Amino acid sequence: MRNDVEALGKIVSALPECCLVVDAITGLGTTELHPDEWGIDIMIGGSQKATMIPPGLAFASVSEKAWKAIEKAKLPRYYFDYAKERKSLSKGNRATLRRLRWW
Repeated sequence: MRNDVEALGKIVSALPECCLVVDAITGLGTTELHPDEWGIDIMIGGSQKATMIPPGLAFASVSEKAWKAIEKAKLPRYYFDYAKERKSLSKGNRATLRRLRWW
């Protein structure tokens, strides 16, 4: 199923306290998506679908509007924290980097 992300982006862009988050795991690479032009605040993609890269990689784009919302958010983060990740990236590190064990 494809949603009209461009139309949703126009609606959400008019709401200053609301962010549009798009799960583009499959759509990225098969569907036209323009995060900046369409008002997509967070778009998440994965390597295992249409990009045909081996599984295990994830990527995201985050708008300035979303960064402001992330900075103000007070809810706990159990798995992934964008603010913590951004701080680590500014130092050339990755906050969520985990060692893989092969045996």
